[in-house]
Amino acid sequence: DLPALLDFAASTFQPGALHTGTAEEVLAYVYERYRNQLAGDYARSVVDAVIALQPPLQEVTARVKAVTTFAALPEAESLAAANKRIGNLLKKAEGDLPELDPSLFTEAAEKALYEALSAIEARARADAAQGQFEKSLGAVAQTRAAVDDFFTHVMVMADDPAVRGNRLALLSRLHATMNLVADISRLAQ
Repeated sequence: DLPALLDFAASTFQPGALHTGTAEEVLAYVYERYRNQLAGDYARSVVDAVIALQPPLQEVTARVKAVTTFAALPEAESLAAANKRIGNLLKKAEGDLPELDPSLFTEAAEKALYEALSAIEARARADAAQGQFEKSLGAVAQTRAAVDDFFTHVMVMADDPAVRGNRLALLSRLHATMNLVADISRLAQ
């Protein structure tokens, strides 16, 4: 665990010997150097997508390879653009999101996205946790039709605050699942 190691190393110095944030600066430096090293062998957008999450160093190359495979899928471009859009919508959300409540769905596309996400979410999380990054992203790719349909037929920022909050909660869960391996919004053209 590099962050824990750097925090420990920083703690061995006398108080005031290092300026605040030194451990975080060193961590950022290590990931930036790794990014530059990998950029010679892999697409920069793929490397950036993985490094953005600052995963454990021993997982970076496997994640980059999995994202390279994912980026070649026909679903990748659409899902990357949707992921970027979701991120922007979530930034606009005010306050904490409510607990997702499927009974508040009013549109068929909402229900379909919820069902598609529910079908793959646990498997994608388990695959990512076991280092099966390609499988995790493959599960995410299966949501493309439901994601596209959702954005075609559903107005996320509905006037009703409960409906709007519920839709944002659904998108927040989707966003978290899409970004288990890498920040795939960085693949968007």
